[in-house]
Amino acid sequence: MNRHTRWAQMRKTTNRLYYLIEIFSYPIALSLIYAFYLWNLAGIYQLCLVVGLKIVMDAALGKIVGSDLRWHQYLLIPIKEVVVALLWCVPFVNSHINWRGNHFKIIKDTRLVPLMEAT
Repeated sequence: MNRHTRWAQMRKTTNRLYYLIEIFSYPIALSLIYAFYLWNLAGIYQLCLVVGLKIVMDAALGKIVGSDLRWHQYLLIPIKEVVVALLWCVPFVNSHINWRGNHFKIIKDTRLVPLMEAT
C-alpha cells in the first residue's frame, strides 16, 4: 500500500488537473457512489451493470494479452478497484510518505524532503 500511496501523491504533485481526471478510470467506485446517492433499486441495477461490464471487459482484455488469471480471480476486480479508488483520495489529506523506513514530505516538482526539514 505504501508504494501505491506514494505514487498517487507523486502523480497529484506532478499535475493536479490530470490527477483529478484520473478518478474517472475507476467506474466501479464512481458507480458505487452513485448507487448510494440514488439509494434505490435503480442504483443497485446500475452498479451491477457497471461491475459486470468491468469484469467482462477486463477478462476479455486479459484473454487478448494472454493473462494467466483464472476466471474467478476477475471476480475480485471490484474490490481492487474500490481499494485503489480509496487510495486515490489519500494525497488530498496527506503529503507525507514512508519510503524504505524514512519519512518524507512531497513538495513542488515532486521533491522529497525529509520530514524534519519540511517544516
